[in-house]
Amino acid sequence: MSVSDLDTYFLNNWVEAIKQCEGSLEPDDAEQVRLVTSWDVLQMRLFASRGSGSSTSIPSEIPLMERTFNHFQKFTHIFETHLSPGLKAHFFWGIVSVLLQITTQNSRALSEIPRMLKSLGYKAEAFEKHYLAASRNYEEQTKEACFDIYVQLVQFFTTAVKCMRDGENHVQPYYRGGPEGRHGQEEDSWSRLQREFVNTNQSLNQTLIRIEKLVSQRPPSDDRNSLDVAAITRQMLVLKLPNKTYPSFFGRVDTMAKIDQILTPREPATSFRSIALFGLGGVGKSSIAARYIERMKEEQVYGALFWVYGETNASLRQSFTDIALRLGLDGAQPNLHDENRGLVHDWFQTTDCNWLVVYDNVEDENLLMPYWPEASHGKAIITTQNHNLVYKFATSGLEITSWDAQTGSEFLLSLLKSNIGRDIQQEGI
Repeated sequence: MSVSDLDTYFLNNWVEAIKQCEGSLEPDDAEQVRLVTSWDVLQMRLFASRGSGSSTSIPSEIPLMERTFNHFQKFTHIFETHLSPGLKAHFFWGIVSVLLQITTQNSRALSEIPRMLKSLGYKAEAFEKHYLAASRNYEEQTKEACFDIYVQLVQFFTTAVKCMRDGENHVQPYYRGGPEGRHGQEEDSWSRLQREFVNTNQSLNQTLIRIEKLVSQRPPSDDRNSLDVAAITRQMLVLKLPNKTYPSFFGRVDTMAKIDQILTPREPATSFRSIALFGLGGVGKSSIAARYIERMKEEQVYGALFWVYGETNASLRQSFTDIALRLGLDGAQPNLHDENRGLVHDWFQTTDCNWLVVYDNVEDENLLMPYWPEASHGKAIITTQNHNLVYKFATSGLEITSWDAQTGSEFLLSLLKSNIGRDIQQEGI
């Protein structure tokens, strides 16, 4: 695609994206969006009153996000100056301003929206770090990735505003699967927002993976190499492994190789990747995950390994509390489950440690959503009977089936040999 064609593509699609977002907003919100046209204007609105003794001070959660806004500012600078003449970030900062206004008026939003924005800010920061390196040899692909990320962010911010307005107005509940799903599971505005957040994070991770592949095709530079990262992870071996003992592991060599291929555990700098091991109950999904995480421990591939019990909300909460306490995170306490969840998410996003987390026996996507990693790096494994989780959360899926006749026979022979050997040893033969 020529430069002029690419410019036209960006401009036309940006105009259409803004038109759709504006058209979905309430008139008052659309008008407020137009009043904030830059980071400088938003910054003045957010932080000008600090230290001035103003009686209209904003909640402390908002100023604490200043670093997140700086990540967005650097990213939007690339959007405005490197892609195409005529592209402006006006709508971006306007919709963020409206989102923050609504957030300050809602106690639940004050606990959820900053967390979401921080996660998305880390994605913007990750892209900004890779942009110059990737664009030297792959300028067109890198610009397209920047545009895609920008549109996804704006669309999510718009969706967040709509969801919170729906919650205020008590609109008709949304039913997953459309109107025909009315007799199915009802989804309130916050559940819908959480689902959209997970989907946006997933899409952004896929885009970052593409960019990192472009960067990896460059000749080695004087950047910090993988040996340095490996040294860091070996210095910090944190374990939260399954309490349950699984049956002796047998075979599954091809399965292990496929998991390795998807997660690429020896490439610690890659973006967040995940795999869902799905199949019928009793076919060995948890045993495979347990053996895999045990092998990663033996080989010291990861600096931190975690096992999360995903059956119920209570087991998920307790697992994250155990992780927070195991990591020794500042502020972690045994009974502060929601706070501990936030601390673990922050650690996932900010640590230099190469980590892997297993979510075992997950069946309910709504339970998993608040606990799913929002980081731009790290690895995760899900074991589940619900194949829909593959499409909702995981980078890839792998169906686990029962052994075929030959493998089953080999397993029985191995048991016989083991038992015979043990009998001989006991008899002293």
